[in-house]
Amino acid sequence: ISLVGPFSWEKCDGRYQFSPQGGEDGGDSYMLRCYPHSRTNILQFVERDRNNANAYDRRFLIINDLPANGRTIDCIGDAALRELAAELFADSFLLNNAQERRLLQERMKSVLPQWSLGDARRERLARMAAQGELAEDTISLIATNLFESSEGRRKLVSAIIGNDEYLRALHPLAKEEAGYSRITQQLEAEKNEELRELDQQIEQKKKELDSVKHALKIAHDKHKKLPKGKKNKKLRNAPAAADLELAEADEAPEQPAAAEAPAEIARAGEQLQELADHIAELQKQSEAWQQRALQEQDAYRQSSLQMQRQHQELLDRLEKEQQSILGQFQDKLQKAYASIAFDGPIASSVMQAAAGYAEQRRRAIRHTSVLTLEKASALGEISPCATPRELAEFMTQELNERACRNIAYNDVANLLLCLSQGFLTILTGMPGSGKSSLAADFARLLGLDSPSRPRYHEIATERGWISRREFIGSYNPMTCSFEASQSGIYDCLADLNAEAEQNIAAFPYLILLDEANLSPMEHYWADFMRISDLHKRDRRIALGTGCELAIGPQLRFIATVNIDNTTEMLSPRLLDRAWTVIVPSQFCFKSVLQEGNLREEYPLVPFNLLNQLNDPASWVSAELDDYIEDYLGEIEELCDRYGFALSPRSQGMLRRYCLAAKGFIDTSANGFAAFDYAIAQKLLPQLNGYGSSYRDFLQRLIKGKETAMPVCRDTIDQLLGSDQSNMQSYRFFGR
Repeated sequence: ISLVGPFSWEKCDGRYQFSPQGGEDGGDSYMLRCYPHSRTNILQFVERDRNNANAYDRRFLIINDLPANGRTIDCIGDAALRELAAELFADSFLLNNAQERRLLQERMKSVLPQWSLGDARRERLARMAAQGELAEDTISLIATNLFESSEGRRKLVSAIIGNDEYLRALHPLAKEEAGYSRITQQLEAEKNEELRELDQQIEQKKKELDSVKHALKIAHDKHKKLPKGKKNKKLRNAPAAADLELAEADEAPEQPAAAEAPAEIARAGEQLQELADHIAELQKQSEAWQQRALQEQDAYRQSSLQMQRQHQELLDRLEKEQQSILGQFQDKLQKAYASIAFDGPIASSVMQAAAGYAEQRRRAIRHTSVLTLEKASALGEISPCATPRELAEFMTQELNERACRNIAYNDVANLLLCLSQGFLTILTGMPGSGKSSLAADFARLLGLDSPSRPRYHEIATERGWISRREFIGSYNPMTCSFEASQSGIYDCLADLNAEAEQNIAAFPYLILLDEANLSPMEHYWADFMRISDLHKRDRRIALGTGCELAIGPQLRFIATVNIDNTTEMLSPRLLDRAWTVIVPSQFCFKSVLQEGNLREEYPLVPFNLLNQLNDPASWVSAELDDYIEDYLGEIEELCDRYGFALSPRSQGMLRRYCLAAKGFIDTSANGFAAFDYAIAQKLLPQLNGYGSSYRDFLQRLIKGKETAMPVCRDTIDQLLGSDQSNMQSYRFFGR
């Protein structure tokens, strides 16, 4: 018999609620002490409620002294432990790189844990981490705990304080939280209302002033219409003028209206005086209105200045509140790390499980988005071409008419043959010959570059790639997961893996390595060297412990390589696995004034249509023509005689190319057309020697067949012409 405790209790709504009190240090509330039952120092009695027969008996333990010995037990349930652990660990998933994760590990080891990690709890957490329970709960809590938990807010505010862009993004949110928008809108409304009232008053005063000015103008007009003469030169002399007229009237001869003249003159003088008084009054009113208008304008300016001061005070207050909020966030979130209760092994287990859980979710999404023939047929996105020859003719027409290229049918058919039969096809030529754009045009015509269903990916090779880490990514032992590089190829391989797991290879997948030999290709592309033979069944790439990606037969690589000395040399073992297509400058636009204008989107070409060129069951014949077989034997014998080793792989690729070319390459004008392409693209790129014997080998390689082998002839002539400056050194690349 054991006694577990102590517990704390509180009375709520007339009821007693008991809860764990925690250890002696007041730490983990769920870690309790378990003491052995001893009748010597523990008194037990029962109290019964005699007034209520249905009430439970209450048992009490009175302990004088707790025993010295005892053990710690964990009373938290699995659900509560999982939820609490997920809440505390959610912040760690905000870390995006290995350096920050290592920093988190160090902090987790250095801080004082809030929990007591006993053996039992440690085992329970490790089990939950291994089964993915903590990872699933943690991922589901990241979004909510980012703002609700102290860990999430600590991480968020730390990022905000250290990044000006985040701080600027938070500023409008803080203003909105503090009611800045509402206060500003109210202030603007009040200011606009006052401005409208002032404007109305000013307009009214202007109207009244205009009325006064109008009356004043009328008075002036009346004054101008008065009789002209000495009597009206000045209004103040009106009485003297009237006396003078009376004296003149007395001296003048008598007239019929002489008696009425003094009266009319007196009335005119009175009218003039009234007008003068009225004009003076109007001038006083005008001056008064102008003074009042000036006062109103001054009041308006004072009001505007006061409103501006109030607005600035409001901005200052909001700024202080924002700084206060950020300060509170920072203080609270800095304390959050003290609540992290995981040690290194458990944290590593949780992160591993979380990475696995997230990868499972991504794989599930990829599986549901795999493009099948049925889906593409339902959308009407499959090319109407029924045979490889129809496809080559269609592409030739589009490249010449829409892309404005000067390219023959056999050149298009040759490139389709190389893509179908080779895992890696190298496009080589002088800089600016249009290698990259030709690859992009082929991808578009095959329907692979649609934004809604992308199956074409361009990778710009960078100088300094020395391994898989820069090209694909690297394995993270902390999370037991693969961290992809910036090239984006990992996502392509993951999509192909999803198709391979469902045994689907409906459409081609094309990856372009632009300027592939800026870095040693056989180093960063080494993972694909082993699976470059298309006949291999198990074509997988191992990226780390338990991380393998299956590569289906539909993947093809195109690499662009310049023929100059500015790049890395291609190794013989790489050239032995690849087709090297020479792109002459005439493949580019017909004129510098013309630009290609292919359609925005083309229907998808099924992989089985392209794969017919690599399937012996679809070939016209399983044997080479006698004249081709004889000529190939002569070339192989010549290579042996001069010590040039042509590998069995290369010999097999030459024969397969010539067999698949029957009925596909147009040989009506030249029966050696397909063989010419094959030798120029498989044998000549591997040539690399010096001396007179090597020159003699090149001269005899197609001797007597120069007219039938124009592609080989032009290439050999360029090689032979390069020895003047290279001291009889002959290289296909680096000319």
